[in-house]
Amino acid sequence: MNTLFKTLSGKKTHLQNGQMTDSNAIMAFMKKLTVLFVCLIIFLFLWGCQRKANLTLLVTKGSTQLTQLYLQNDSKYQVDVVIGADPLVAGFSSREYDAIIAPLNLGVKLFQSSSDYRLGAIVVWGNYYLASREGQLSSWDDLNSQEVVIFGQGQMPDIICRYLFDQLQLQPEITYVDSTQTSASLCMANAERIVLVAEPSLSLLMQEYPDMRVLDVQEKYRDYTGNQSFPQAGVFYRGDLEMSLVEQLLTDLEASIASVNADPEEAAELAFDLGMNFPIDVLSGAISRSNLRFESASIAKTSIEEFLNIILEFSPSLIGGSLPDDEFYGE
Repeated sequence: MNTLFKTLSGKKTHLQNGQMTDSNAIMAFMKKLTVLFVCLIIFLFLWGCQRKANLTLLVTKGSTQLTQLYLQNDSKYQVDVVIGADPLVAGFSSREYDAIIAPLNLGVKLFQSSSDYRLGAIVVWGNYYLASREGQLSSWDDLNSQEVVIFGQGQMPDIICRYLFDQLQLQPEITYVDSTQTSASLCMANAERIVLVAEPSLSLLMQEYPDMRVLDVQEKYRDYTGNQSFPQAGVFYRGDLEMSLVEQLLTDLEASIASVNADPEEAAELAFDLGMNFPIDVLSGAISRSNLRFESASIAKTSIEEFLNIILEFSPSLIGGSLPDDEFYGE
């Protein structure tokens, strides 16, 4: 009897130990499963944050590209660099990009039609210069009755020059060409010719001809308006972009411009590495003469409206025929 009891007791203990072993195995498995689930949640959260942090930006080659060099070199941003206005118009229309750096007049005109891109800040304050290799160009009065080659008929460079000619009561003989590159080519072909060029074309000319004679268009604009310069280009962000991302974009862009201006040579090397196909000393000179400055839309509003009123006098269709309403000034 005792033997039977011991035998049954032994079997019960063995069974209990087996059950405990199975229970421990299940608990260990559940712990591993819980850890894996938590890791999966953390991964998805971080992946989602990373996707949200990646902002898409469209910009044209030239001075506007110089403003965002340190964004283009940052993995948080996907930047597409294009040539000319057509890709910008397509970008505004498709709403594919979170933000676009573009001429002010283009952003205003498209906003007046159907675009929901708001102005966040002005980032380029004029990069136009009258230049000649050997022509008579020591003062603005020298322009009277002389041929002056201007690019962009009916566009911003033309309007700025005609406004200043009117203020100075000058009557130069204007010849229009399609681009700043064409103006620069004509200057190289004829030492006496006076041309309007934009950066970095001027710096390229000055590398070849160090004794170029140059008049600063921005400086003369300041003399007649009292404003530091005219708002040439700005950064526009899509209307449905989260405000936290708008703030991130504007903060980073302001920092980028500050870094570019603080060390033009380092920024020029970065620009070259990022595909701006100009010699580094040309890019450094272009930075210094491109008037890159970050000013939020709300602060720059008065200067913007004064400039847009000038455009309305000369070519109303360039900005859609009227001043934009307050909704245009984002930030």
